[in-house]
Amino acid sequence: MSAQAGLPVPSGLSASAWLRTDDNWYGHGRKPFGSCARAGCPEAACFDIRGERLCLDHKPSHVKFAPFLGQQTKGFATMARWVLLGGGAGPGKSHIGARAWLKQHAGEHERIRRGEIKRSKGRWLFVRRTFDELEEVITEFVIDFSGEGNMGEYRDKGKTWTCATCGYQVLFASCHDDKDWMRFYGKSYTGVSLDEGCHFTVKQIEEIDGRIRTTDPVLGRMLQLYILTNAVGNAETKQYLKERYVKAAPPETKVLVEKRLTDGRVITDYQVYTPSNVLDNPALTRDGRYEANLRRKSKQQIAVLLYNDWDAEEGAWVGDAWDREKHVVMPFPIPASWEKSKALDYGWNPGLTAVHWYAHGPSGEAVCYRAISFRKLTAKQVAYRVKEIESKELWVRDRTGRQYKIVDKEWDDVNDVSLVPGVADRQLWARDNEQAERETRGEIMNSVGLRLRPCHKSATSREDGAEQIRNRLITDVPHHAIDGEWVSMLRFFAKTTESQIMMDDGRVVTTGPTHTLPELPADEKNPAVPDTNANDHDWDTCSYHCNSRPVAGGREEQTVSDPYDWGWRVVDQPKQGITW
Repeated sequence: MSAQAGLPVPSGLSASAWLRTDDNWYGHGRKPFGSCARAGCPEAACFDIRGERLCLDHKPSHVKFAPFLGQQTKGFATMARWVLLGGGAGPGKSHIGARAWLKQHAGEHERIRRGEIKRSKGRWLFVRRTFDELEEVITEFVIDFSGEGNMGEYRDKGKTWTCATCGYQVLFASCHDDKDWMRFYGKSYTGVSLDEGCHFTVKQIEEIDGRIRTTDPVLGRMLQLYILTNAVGNAETKQYLKERYVKAAPPETKVLVEKRLTDGRVITDYQVYTPSNVLDNPALTRDGRYEANLRRKSKQQIAVLLYNDWDAEEGAWVGDAWDREKHVVMPFPIPASWEKSKALDYGWNPGLTAVHWYAHGPSGEAVCYRAISFRKLTAKQVAYRVKEIESKELWVRDRTGRQYKIVDKEWDDVNDVSLVPGVADRQLWARDNEQAERETRGEIMNSVGLRLRPCHKSATSREDGAEQIRNRLITDVPHHAIDGEWVSMLRFFAKTTESQIMMDDGRVVTTGPTHTLPELPADEKNPAVPDTNANDHDWDTCSYHCNSRPVAGGREEQTVSDPYDWGWRVVDQPKQGITW
């Protein structure tokens, strides 16, 4: 999607970034939903109160809650069973999550008035990872909905608010430790808000979602899970949310979810991803300081927090070196004169085996034209899968549907050996005294014909690999065919470097260097390298390749922005004392 004119957008954003196509964002002097309806008020309308559009200053004091016009209203109004709301910073996600229950409550209050029920079975749960994070949310909630003349009573013991007229309950809880979800086991809720969703584990999200149920037929049609989050946090959870919600369909599109029961019935629900960020919050855009603070951050952080870019990563080891616009390219036929090589990192479970194929251009650039991941395959099975892949030509389709060839087959049928030599983890050739007479995994793979050699290994090989990957990412060289054009020394083909992997819990995860390299978090103790607890198999594979062909980083023609240029300037030069 193209960005709205007038909204500055950085280059290199991924396909998952949210670029607005409508002129619907707030800002100083902007009125995306018209002016306030009160006579003579020039401020922008941002609430719809019983059909009257009002500004921040004219919201009636008796109105406890009204969502901002725009993305907040969309996120609040949806009746989807599963809702992912946010992706960026500052849209007021927590505020919406702590009030999403009002939709159910309105219906329950009416049922009580009509005499259909004596007491509501509605129970909404608001969850954060720690109780400390709940304090501000609870304080604001109590001010709005408890006390004299208000709707109900809040009891700190149990962290439960109960409506005075219908008995509907709102509960607040934490889920810090991995197994804390068990505290909710056996309980029932008609709705749940998980605030800062990327901070939870996938197990916690799915188990708490399993507690959303009721025997009430009316509330049963209104069950909801709200996941309110930035695209920052637990790497596995971020990938899970991206695969399930962000990549499932364009933003704000209803995605049908069908489940067939044992008796043959098919139950249908739907999910939706509603993106939002600070530009949807007029309370924060009024003075602009919040957005200004976001724009002082790194390129990666801006992409995440201001443009909802799920492929970027705040705190990623690669930092600003990754630019999807430069490093992920459409496939092109590899010239026959280019040398080719491959790299391999072996894993069984829960890890993955990653294999990359690289072509090397005349200026020393490397293009990863194919990558694939395997899971739960032995060394011999991996070898035969690689042989099968290299025994076929690689073809792709362009956007018009036309097919074209990337590379010829890469297996010598006469000699039954690969035409593409490679490098792999030295550990594949390791053996101890008990294994002295046994073939190593590296030897097994080479017996099939893969032509692999052990990678260089030293005390600093991980740091060396990180530096070599960065060197290639930030270094430009002349294009092999277009005069005057420069390209990065490390590029990856789109689509042909991705794999779909089925995990033990049934989730389908997309892996490959274009996904995992930019998302890898930095090691807390050594930010120069990625966290080894994350999915670093593509990174390892790429580092084996880059370490085998080291390059120096940067080129003189490039200009690098001053890392200390924060936009400061001297307003009034002091005549004495300290000057900067």
